[in-house]
Amino acid sequence: MYKNGIISEIVSDIYIKKFVKEMELKIHGSSPVPNSFKLFEKAAKNGHIPSQYECAVSYSNGNKVKKDLKKAFDWYQKAAEKGYSKAQFKLGECYEDGLGIEKEKGKALTWYKKAAENGNLEAQIKLGNCYDKGKIDVEKNEKLAFGWYRKAADQGDIKSKKYCTVNGLTYKTYDAWKKAKDKKDKKEVYLWILKT
Repeated sequence: MYKNGIISEIVSDIYIKKFVKEMELKIHGSSPVPNSFKLFEKAAKNGHIPSQYECAVSYSNGNKVKKDLKKAFDWYQKAAEKGYSKAQFKLGECYEDGLGIEKEKGKALTWYKKAAENGNLEAQIKLGNCYDKGKIDVEKNEKLAFGWYRKAADQGDIKSKKYCTVNGLTYKTYDAWKKAKDKKDKKEVYLWILKT
Protein backbone atom coordinates (compact mmCIF):
# COMPACT_ATOMS: atom_id res chain seq x y z
CA MET A 1 0.00 0.00 0.00
CA TYR A 2 2.74 2.48 0.90
CA LYS A 3 4.89 1.69 -2.14
CA ASN A 4 2.34 3.49 -4.29
CA GLY A 5 3.77 6.78 -3.09
CA ILE A 6 2.43 9.94 -1.67
CA ILE A 7 -1.26 9.41 -2.54
CA SER A 8 -1.47 6.35 -0.27
CA GLU A 9 0.23 8.28 2.51
CA ILE A 10 -2.19 11.20 2.21
CA VAL A 11 -5.17 8.83 2.37
CA SER A 12 -3.61 7.03 5.36
CA ASP A 13 -2.90 10.31 7.14
CA ILE A 14 -6.49 11.45 6.64
CA TYR A 15 -7.75 8.06 7.82
CA ILE A 16 -5.65 8.00 10.99
CA LYS A 17 -6.56 11.57 11.94
CA LYS A 18 -10.24 10.78 11.36
CA PHE A 19 -9.86 7.58 13.41
CA VAL A 20 -8.30 9.45 16.34
CA LYS A 21 -11.00 12.13 16.19
CA GLU A 22 -13.72 9.44 16.21
CA MET A 23 -12.04 7.68 19.13
CA GLU A 24 -11.83 10.96 21.03
CA LEU A 25 -15.55 11.53 20.53
CA LYS A 26 -16.46 7.95 21.53
CA ILE A 27 -14.36 8.05 24.66
CA HIS A 28 -14.90 11.61 25.83
CA GLY A 29 -17.92 12.93 23.95
CA SER A 30 -17.27 16.44 22.69
CA SER A 31 -14.22 17.10 24.88
CA PRO A 32 -10.83 16.15 23.45
CA VAL A 33 -8.75 13.28 24.76
CA PRO A 34 -6.12 14.62 27.15
CA ASN A 35 -3.47 12.46 25.52
CA SER A 36 -4.42 11.10 22.10
CA PHE A 37 -0.78 10.01 21.74
CA LYS A 38 -1.76 6.78 23.53
CA LEU A 39 -4.14 5.95 20.67
CA PHE A 40 -1.38 6.44 18.10
CA GLU A 41 1.05 4.43 20.20
CA LYS A 42 -1.36 1.51 20.54
CA ALA A 43 -2.00 1.46 16.79
CA ALA A 44 1.74 1.84 16.12
CA LYS A 45 2.61 -1.12 18.33
CA ASN A 46 0.06 -3.13 16.35
CA GLY A 47 1.91 -2.31 13.12
CA HIS A 48 -0.13 0.62 11.79
CA ILE A 49 2.47 2.49 9.75
CA PRO A 50 0.98 6.03 9.75
CA SER A 51 0.64 5.74 13.54
CA GLN A 52 4.30 4.74 13.80
CA TYR A 53 5.15 7.91 11.91
CA GLU A 54 2.86 10.00 14.16
CA CYS A 55 4.54 8.53 17.27
CA ALA A 56 7.92 9.49 15.84
CA VAL A 57 6.74 13.05 15.19
CA SER A 58 5.34 13.29 18.73
CA TYR A 59 8.60 12.10 20.30
CA SER A 60 10.61 14.33 17.98
CA ASN A 61 8.66 17.48 18.89
CA GLY A 62 7.72 16.61 22.46
CA ASN A 63 4.05 16.83 21.48
CA LYS A 64 1.80 15.21 24.13
CA VAL A 65 4.79 13.15 25.26
CA LYS A 66 8.25 13.88 26.65
CA LYS A 67 10.69 14.70 23.84
CA ASP A 68 12.91 11.69 23.11
CA LEU A 69 14.95 11.72 19.89
CA LYS A 70 16.03 8.10 20.26
CA LYS A 71 12.43 6.89 20.45
CA ALA A 72 11.56 9.20 17.56
CA PHE A 73 14.35 7.65 15.51
CA ASP A 74 13.16 4.12 16.36
CA TRP A 75 9.58 4.87 15.24
CA TYR A 76 10.75 6.64 12.06
CA GLN A 77 12.88 3.60 11.28
CA LYS A 78 9.98 1.17 11.72
CA ALA A 79 7.75 3.13 9.36
CA ALA A 80 10.59 3.84 6.91
CA GLU A 81 11.51 0.18 6.60
CA LYS A 82 7.91 -0.52 5.58
CA GLY A 83 8.16 2.01 2.73
CA TYR A 84 6.50 5.06 4.29
CA SER A 85 8.18 7.91 2.40
CA LYS A 86 7.60 10.63 5.00
CA ALA A 87 9.38 8.46 7.57
CA GLN A 88 12.13 7.66 5.08
CA PHE A 89 12.77 11.38 4.60
CA LYS A 90 12.76 12.03 8.35
CA LEU A 91 15.10 9.09 8.92
CA GLY A 92 17.45 10.71 6.41
CA GLU A 93 17.32 13.90 8.48
CA CYS A 94 18.05 11.94 11.64
CA TYR A 95 21.17 10.43 10.08
CA GLU A 96 22.25 13.74 8.53
CA ASP A 97 21.87 15.79 11.72
CA GLY A 98 22.55 13.11 14.35
CA LEU A 99 19.06 13.15 15.83
CA GLY A 100 18.62 10.11 18.06
CA ILE A 101 21.47 8.35 16.27
CA GLU A 102 25.06 9.05 15.34
CA LYS A 103 25.57 11.13 12.18
CA GLU A 104 26.07 9.00 9.08
CA LYS A 105 25.87 10.96 5.84
CA GLY A 106 25.94 7.84 3.68
CA LYS A 107 22.84 6.46 5.40
CA ALA A 108 21.19 9.89 5.24
CA LEU A 109 21.66 9.92 1.48
CA THR A 110 20.35 6.35 1.17
CA TRP A 111 17.14 7.21 3.01
CA TYR A 112 16.66 10.46 1.08
CA LYS A 113 16.95 8.47 -2.15
CA LYS A 114 14.42 5.87 -0.98
CA ALA A 115 11.97 8.60 0.00
CA ALA A 116 12.49 10.48 -3.27
CA GLU A 117 12.02 7.31 -5.31
CA ASN A 118 8.74 6.76 -3.42
CA GLY A 119 7.53 10.18 -4.54
CA ASN A 120 8.38 12.27 -1.47
CA LEU A 121 8.58 15.90 -2.61
CA GLU A 122 10.83 17.07 0.24
CA ALA A 123 13.32 14.31 -0.52
CA GLN A 124 13.35 15.12 -4.23
CA ILE A 125 14.11 18.77 -3.45
CA LYS A 126 16.74 17.73 -0.91
CA LEU A 127 18.52 15.49 -3.43
CA GLY A 128 18.31 18.17 -6.11
CA ASN A 129 19.96 20.57 -3.70
CA CYS A 130 22.60 18.03 -2.64
CA TYR A 131 23.67 17.36 -6.22
CA ASP A 132 23.41 21.02 -7.23
CA LYS A 133 25.60 22.25 -4.37
CA GLY A 134 27.66 19.12 -3.60
CA LYS A 135 26.21 18.57 -0.12
CA ILE A 136 26.10 15.45 2.11
CA ASP A 137 29.36 14.15 0.68
CA VAL A 138 28.15 13.93 -2.93
CA GLU A 139 30.00 15.44 -5.82
CA LYS A 140 28.24 18.19 -7.70
CA ASN A 141 26.33 16.67 -10.55
CA GLU A 142 24.12 19.08 -12.45
CA LYS A 143 22.45 16.35 -14.45
CA LEU A 144 21.34 14.46 -11.30
CA ALA A 145 20.34 17.76 -9.66
CA PHE A 146 18.21 18.58 -12.68
CA GLY A 147 16.63 15.10 -12.62
CA TRP A 148 15.54 15.39 -8.98
CA TYR A 149 14.39 18.99 -9.37
CA ARG A 150 12.41 17.90 -12.43
CA LYS A 151 10.58 15.27 -10.37
CA ALA A 152 9.80 17.91 -7.71
CA ALA A 153 8.69 20.36 -10.41
CA ASP A 154 6.35 17.71 -11.80
CA GLN A 155 4.71 17.66 -8.35
CA GLY A 156 4.25 21.45 -8.47
CA ASP A 157 7.20 22.79 -6.48
CA ILE A 158 7.71 26.39 -7.67
CA LYS A 159 11.45 26.70 -6.90
CA SER A 160 12.13 23.43 -8.68
CA LYS A 161 10.15 24.65 -11.69
CA LYS A 162 12.30 27.79 -11.78
CA TYR A 163 15.47 25.72 -11.60
CA CYS A 164 14.29 23.49 -14.43
CA THR A 165 13.22 26.44 -16.57
CA VAL A 166 16.60 28.10 -16.21
CA ASN A 167 18.66 24.93 -16.61
CA GLY A 168 16.39 22.71 -18.70
CA LEU A 169 17.17 24.07 -22.15
CA THR A 170 20.87 24.06 -21.31
CA TYR A 171 20.82 20.31 -20.63
CA LYS A 172 18.64 19.48 -23.61
CA THR A 173 20.86 21.55 -25.87
CA TYR A 174 24.09 20.10 -24.54
CA ASP A 175 22.94 16.49 -24.83
CA ALA A 176 21.53 16.93 -28.31
CA TRP A 177 24.54 18.94 -29.55
CA LYS A 178 26.93 16.37 -28.16
CA LYS A 179 25.14 13.61 -30.08
CA ALA A 180 25.18 15.58 -33.34
CA LYS A 181 28.00 14.37 -35.60
CA ASP A 182 27.90 16.62 -38.65
CA LYS A 183 26.33 19.81 -40.02
CA LYS A 184 23.11 18.03 -41.00
CA ASP A 185 22.70 16.66 -37.46
CA LYS A 186 23.57 20.04 -35.97
CA LYS A 187 20.89 21.67 -38.14
CA GLU A 188 18.33 19.13 -36.86
CA VAL A 189 19.40 19.86 -33.28
CA TYR A 190 18.98 23.57 -33.90
CA LEU A 191 15.47 23.03 -35.30
CA TRP A 192 14.61 20.77 -32.35
CA ILE A 193 15.80 23.44 -29.88
CA LEU A 194 13.56 26.02 -31.56
CA LYS A 195 10.58 23.69 -31.05
CA THR A 196 11.24 23.25 -27.30
